[in-house]
Amino acid sequence: MSLLSVQHALLILQSVLVGLAALVVALVLEDYYRKSRDRLPPGPKGFPILGNLPQIPAESPGHQMKKWAEEHGEMMTLRMGRRNFIFLNSSRVIQDILIKRAGQTSGRPRQPLAMDLLSGGNRIVLMQYGERWRKLRKIMHSMLSITAVQKWASYQDVESRQMLYYYLHNPDGYFKHNGFYANSGTPLYFRDFDFP
Repeated sequence: MSLLSVQHALLILQSVLVGLAALVVALVLEDYYRKSRDRLPPGPKGFPILGNLPQIPAESPGHQMKKWAEEHGEMMTLRMGRRNFIFLNSSRVIQDILIKRAGQTSGRPRQPLAMDLLSGGNRIVLMQYGERWRKLRKIMHSMLSITAVQKWASYQDVESRQMLYYYLHNPDGYFKHNGFYANSGTPLYFRDFDFP
């Protein structure tokens, strides 16, 4: 190996190490500024970047959680990696926050890949609570109520028998048969439904 290639390799290694050090410093500073900015309940002091993850035992983590709950009171914050988790440790606080203030505290974390890119924002399971979610939930309830399900039972029975027939006579088309079955009733379900 020539002297020039060794110097080149050392320069690349030095650049990578400086980049990693800068990344670690940036993450530690972000943790520090986030703690000073966010008004969160108290909790055990964690490690930079990793938070409280190294402090939670793999076996029986409930004992450690109970100990922290006794130390920090009715509400505590644990940092797991880059995310904060708030633990409610008494029925009084649970009643107050999750039931009395449900409009402010209930919600789902944003999942841009699953929600926006893959479904165009139309997956009710991942949607944020709001007017659109309420309308879609109302539609889903009317389509999946006991009376609606009973209305379609005979169609589902016919489609189930059809799928079993396909399984017996063409077992290689297993996935195709499942796809046909899964989508077979969709036009029927929407036929008699008035959308708001």
